[in-house]
Parts: sequence; structure tokens; C-alpha cells
Amino acid sequence: MEQKHTFGSAFKVLREKRGYSIKEACRNGAIMTPAALRRFEKEETSTSVDNLNRLLLAIGADWEDLLTLYDGCTVMDLLSKQATEMNNIQNTGHYHTLADVIEQLEIDIPENPKLSKLIGLATELAISSRKGNLVPINKEETRFSLIFEHFEKVETWGVLEESLFYQCLRLFEPEFVHFHIHKFLDDFEANPPKVKDNWASRFIIANYTVGYLSRKKSFQYADQLIARMENMFRDDKYINFWDEKFFLAMFKASHLIRQNKIEGLELAKTIVNTLKLFGEVYYSPYAIKYMNNYVEVVHSLNKTGIPFDPY
Repeated sequence: MEQKHTFGSAFKVLREKRGYSIKEACRNGAIMTPAALRRFEKEETSTSVDNLNRLLLAIGADWEDLLTLYDGCTVMDLLSKQATEMNNIQNTGHYHTLADVIEQLEIDIPENPKLSKLIGLATELAISSRKGNLVPINKEETRFSLIFEHFEKVETWGVLEESLFYQCLRLFEPEFVHFHIHKFLDDFEANPPKVKDNWASRFIIANYTVGYLSRKKSFQYADQLIARMENMFRDDKYINFWDEKFFLAMFKASHLIRQNKIEGLELAKTIVNTLKLFGEVYYSPYAIKYMNNYVEVVHSLNKTGIPFDPY
């Protein structure tokens, strides 16, 4: 059976891979004694976060390097598993398995029953949203109070709060969403993740928030969020986020059409033809299918009295 790495054993593997001895890693006792480091690596004792950070610096490594070797359960692991299970349910149409998925997620988090309930509730809300809101919810139900209490308590959002916010949008009033999505973007602009690949999730959340605010007819809030994101995307550091910019255009078009604005139809026409061109040039049946689905969405939203003929 493969050995599971906790922080001590993960650090040992990282230290050895980077070619550092025990004495070199503990700086000849400046951080901790060689004997204490050996006990830590054998999981016989723990050390402080500050000490572990100093040890990582001593071997020229970072927390991300350590976490690649750590096999303990993390919130990111749980959310990744949740996303996989939700995609399986949606792709297979086996919505009746939702209760089993939620039960398994709760089993996976014995250390924190409250966390398991939060993720379970978020899963239920996300799946019902993916079904096109066919499953009505009563946000006044006592069980949902756990989500509201969590957001009242937590001041600084991490990956858990980002995911919960995105999945639980249906619960929140537009004023709450408006305040928190801008605070969320403020934090992102002030302290962007070190890994650029992690930036996209922030834009995905903001894009879907545009859609939520527009569907709730909070058009002014949606306008403000669209304007902010468009302004952000003018910055050269976001030049490669083509997908996120494209999806923002899609949400903007739907938002304008929902208000019977003709420019929304013009923007939707550009989007459809872009998808058509992409599908033909790259032989992508997915792009063509997505295009057809989007045309249906536009038709369903279009109350302008002007027929939508994208071709």
C-alpha cells in the first residue's frame, strides 16, 4: 500500500529531491535541531507554520511545492471531487443519484461536519441550477441558514467561499451579490493568485454573476459589473483570457436582449458567427452545438419584435 504523505514526510521527500541534507535544511540548528527535524519528518512531532515556512525557504521551495506531495485531504481536493461528481450527474442525467453524492461528500469530511453540510447544500443548489432551475427552492428553509451564517462570519474569502458563492447564487439577494462580487474583484486585483492559471476562475464567477443579476432584473448592478470587467480586460496582463472575454460578451448580449435593446441582438449575431467560424475552421462539433444552443437562448429571450437572424 502506498504511503500517504503528511507535512513531515512530504517535506522529507521534497528535501531529498532538492538535494539538501538534514543539517542544511535546518541551517545547522538555526531553525530547529537536526534531531527535531528528523522527528518531524517521521511524523513523531509537529512544528509551527513559521518554522515550516523557514524550512521551505532553506531548501529553496514554496508551499505549492510541498502541497504537490501532500496526500492529506484539502478543501481543493473536496471541491475538485464535487465538480467531477456534478459533471457526471449532468452528463448522464442521473439526477436521482444526487443524494448519494452528497452523502459520500459528507463521509469524506469527518473532521468538519459543518463543512460537509455546506458543500452538500452547495451541491444541491448547483445541480438544481444546472437543470435549468426546474427544482424550486425555498431559501427561507432553516437548513440554508448555515450558508448565510458562513458568509457573515468569514471576512477573507478563500477557494471554499469562491465556490460556495458561485454555486449558491440563487440564495442571495442582488444587493448582497453586488457588494460581495466587487469586494471579491477588489481582493483579486490587489492580491492576484501567484499562478496565472488560477485567475480564470475569478472571471468565471464574475461572468455568471452578471447573468444572475440580469435574470433578477437588477440591470444597474449588472451594468456596473460588466463595465468593471470590460475595463479590467483592457489591461495587457489579461490579454490571453480570450474565453473569459468571449463569455462576458455572451452574458452582456443576453443582458441587453433581456432589456429589449437592439444592440444586444447585434452583439449576439457577432457571437453566433464567431462560434460558427470557429466550428468550421477547427472542425469542432462542440462549437457548432454550442452555437445552436446559444441561438435557441437568444430566441427565447428576444421580445424586441425584431426577428433574430444571425446568418
